[in-house]
Amino acid sequence: VRIEKIFQEFNKLDDDGNGSLEFDEFEKLMIQHLSPNKDSPQVSKSVLQKFWIDVDADGSGSVSFPEFAAWYLKFFHGDISPMEHYYQMIGSGARRASMAHALVGSSSKSGSR
Repeated sequence: VRIEKIFQEFNKLDDDGNGSLEFDEFEKLMIQHLSPNKDSPQVSKSVLQKFWIDVDADGSGSVSFPEFAAWYLKFFHGDISPMEHYYQMIGSGARRASMAHALVGSSSKSGSR
């Protein structure tokens, strides 16, 4: 039953009926959930892009139903809210970037000896 409801949500978002979601279609869902009324804070494009990168698991530029369903279950039926997950993604990304920078810096120093 849960997958059927997710499929209905997916089809409502798929404005052009091509069987996949593009960023503008996905953006509507995120704004509905993160900024549901006119008094809610606006959702920045960078936040929307971070969610898009996560939902578009294969990096194709569009999201199939299986990608969407896996992401939707994680974000909207998981143990934490979508924004908490977003902050965790930022934290892990920042840690990976700083580790990569440290590795590149240390290898270039050792290579110059």
